Amino acid sequence: MKTLTTLMTLAAFWVCACGKSSDKGAPELPATTPSTAGVQSTPMSPMGRGVHPPAKVATLGQVVLLDVQPLFGGRDLWINSDGKGECRVIAPSKKKGRPGLWEQRYAVSVDKKTRDALLRLINARRFFTLRTRHRPGVPDEARPVIFVRVGDTGRAVGKWANDVHEDFDAIYKDLKGIVDKARAGRPIHEGAFVQEYVPKGFPRRSALRK
Repeated sequence: MKTLTTLMTLAAFWVCACGKSSDKGAPELPATTPSTAGVQSTPMSPMGRGVHPPAKVATLGQVVLLDVQPLFGGRDLWINSDGKGECRVIAPSKKKGRPGLWEQRYAVSVDKKTRDALLRLINARRFFTLRTRHRPGVPDEARPVIFVRVGDTGRAVGKWANDVHEDFDAIYKDLKGIVDKARAGRPIHEGAFVQEYVPKGFPRRSALRK
């Protein structure tokens, strides 16, 4: 009798369990992940933001440095996309009977290795987004301007000489070095300073100094 009671209790328990299971339906399957076969993933930064592969580097086009103070002189530089160009160095005349500023122009030839290094510097120093201080200049203060064209994008940035800006100053120093190297050769022109002079094919000075 005790054995029969035990069997009936087990049978009742089994019926109850089956009833509860049928209310839930089919067992839940583990979530699946869509296939990523053939899809290139985007690497993530430690902060979780997408780090996209760099776009193809555009070709370095024209580069211009305007760095002449009308009373004391300075230097200008124009480089074309092929590395050919021109620069001039302006200084007060040292000869009697020749007052005012005097300029010497030199041919410039920048090789591909140097142009590539210059483009890397321009990108590293974020030239196309850098900002300089806007303020009135002090008396006789120079304000150099750098113009760069990369691909279809061109930008001119000016900075007062007394201000310090690490990014602008690094590019300025590099361009000044190109002028210093070119002036080791023979001048292609020498004469009185012509303030608005620009080689053919380059932007007007007034357009870059806005």
